[in-house]
Amino acid sequence: MRKVFILALLMLTLSAFLTACGGGGSGGGSYTLSINPTPTNGTVTSSPAGINCGSGGSACSASFSGTVVLTATPDAGYTFAGWTGDCSNCSTGTTCNINMTADKTCSANFTASGGAGTTWTLRHFGNTLYGVVYGNNTFVALGSSGAIFTSPDGINWTQRNSGTSHALYGVTYGNGMFVVVGDDSIIFTSP
Repeated sequence: MRKVFILALLMLTLSAFLTACGGGGSGGGSYTLSINPTPTNGTVTSSPAGINCGSGGSACSASFSGTVVLTATPDAGYTFAGWTGDCSNCSTGTTCNINMTADKTCSANFTASGGAGTTWTLRHFGNTLYGVVYGNNTFVALGSSGAIFTSPDGINWTQRNSGTSHALYGVTYGNGMFVVVGDDSIIFTSP
């Protein structure tokens, strides 16, 4: 009898401890999970459903109990940069598991995708340009009044003498040479 009493007392104590710590059973309560500030250039959703916040929706807080999985989805041209707030331990993974033992606030950060094509620098030569191609470690641009420019890096350009004042409209690279075409059936090749 004494063993049964001690076992029952231990089970009751363990049950009370788990309930107080948010685990074990349905006791634990419901807590608010918020996404703040509202993300731009992406959306945060939750499983179970309740949060759909950012460019894809405006539900930025909901009540949950237990574990919630947040998923960050960037808009086209953006990447997910990481979580902050109560989700900061999730780092840069696009999903974050949150154990709802209290009210929590998370932030999701999205940035423009890196690499070529996201930032542009103006280069102006005084001619209308109609085409550019890359080949043999050289960029070639062409345009009005016989304009031909070359560059080894796309940043530093040198004007070349084409020997014509006719507009040049097309350029391609193949078989080890550049081919340029323009008005009056002009065709130039280089080398």
